[in-house]
Amino acid sequence: MSRIERWVRASFATVRFEQVMCMTIQSLGRLDASLIEGDDLFLADFESNRTSINEILKFNDRFTMSYLWVLGGYEVVRTICQRIKDNRDDIPHEIAVKFESLKKEFNRLRVPLAKMEAASAHKSTDSHFAYPVINARGIAWQVSQDVFITRLDLSDQLLEALEFARGKDPNLKNVEEPYA
Repeated sequence: MSRIERWVRASFATVRFEQVMCMTIQSLGRLDASLIEGDDLFLADFESNRTSINEILKFNDRFTMSYLWVLGGYEVVRTICQRIKDNRDDIPHEIAVKFESLKKEFNRLRVPLAKMEAASAHKSTDSHFAYPVINARGIAWQVSQDVFITRLDLSDQLLEALEFARGKDPNLKNVEEPYA
């Protein structure tokens, strides 16, 4: 199954949290797949790409889209966590734990990206600014001396959390969506 097909299938898990969130997840999934492809192409020819003005501008566009993906992904996770708190009796505990943990992962990067300050849980170790880099996993940000957070790692974690939530929903376990 392709990554975009995984995103589409996983998106239906969000119906239990917010009726219209499926479209947002599917859009984030399409952007994720596009960013992965663009990063792979850039990294495949890194030596020549890093000196070409056109490639540097394309890289800057990918960086900006990755930045926006992180902010959008965080908002989805934050909203899911709020819906879980509002409906605690209707959501399995392990789903709540998974999304709350994911929110903390996103927040460590989101705060320095959006507010230019370290996340409160990491004030003593993290920089107030997330420094952009590219590594073997694509676009990443350095938040402390030895901590790098990649957009792909956050994307993988969100996709896995949604797939986990879908698997825990008895109404969706055996449903095949016609949209994949």
